[in-house]
Amino acid sequence: MKKVLLTLTLILVANQLWAQRDIEITAFSGYTFKNTFDIYGGRARIDDGHTYGGMLAVEVTDGLDVEFMYSRQNTVVTAYSAFMSNDVNEDANVVYYMIGGTKTFETMNSSLNFFTGMKLGGVTIASQEDDFDSVTKFAAGLNGGVKYFITDKLGIKLAMLINFPIVDVGAGLWFGTGGGGVGVSTWSPIVQFNMQGGLFFRISN
Repeated sequence: MKKVLLTLTLILVANQLWAQRDIEITAFSGYTFKNTFDIYGGRARIDDGHTYGGMLAVEVTDGLDVEFMYSRQNTVVTAYSAFMSNDVNEDANVVYYMIGGTKTFETMNSSLNFFTGMKLGGVTIASQEDDFDSVTKFAAGLNGGVKYFITDKLGIKLAMLINFPIVDVGAGLWFGTGGGGVGVSTWSPIVQFNMQGGLFFRISN
């Protein structure tokens, strides 16, 4: 009985907090630039490609939001090494799912705001044809950009993001760790630059 009462109390408190905050929903599309990096005995690359996804931001205090982001890039991953029997050239998806804080800075123009933030979460690199095992790593990201309100509820968002999976020296990704110990030769070598634009809708309470 006590557990039921506690659960109901937490639900009521959460609903009350949610009801007092603004919520912002964003759908975006963009472009991620290619990234090439060293592996033992060779090189690996994540090609450039179209990126799309969505974000959900919940206001914590004035000018500060907690933001959830999901993004997906359809791309090609390649790798070659003297320690690998065959080169790798495969269609793949790179998926980020992250949470973080975003700080908004108002300007003299009430319709125009700047923002910056950082996120933590995960990234999954997966084959589109199941030609290699999917790999999931911890990831971090930085972002910044501008928002323009067309109306009080609807606006345009332009942003630049830097996302980077956290990878240990020697770790393998789609190219594996077989052969002569093929893996990345530096710590966290993947840095993905992304530019995106989107529409956002704000729900005010």
